[in-house]
Amino acid sequence: MGNERVTAVKLEQIEQYHGEPKQKHETRSRGEFLWSTTDQRAVERMFENATQACSALAQHIATRAFDFEG
Repeated sequence: MGNERVTAVKLEQIEQYHGEPKQKHETRSRGEFLWSTTDQRAVERMFENATQACSALAQHIATRAFDFEG
């Protein structure tokens, strides 16, 4: 499955990036969020970071699996 430490770090990053928009949601009303371009861009970036971490984790696992097959 890959290096456990790398896997754990990527999973922690994904959890963090997933939790940040939830915190924004808890501290801002829908109207405040829709009014704030900065908040919208911040949440967009959080989702980008989560997506990148998921992609890096998948690549790590696939690379390690491929190395063990050969």
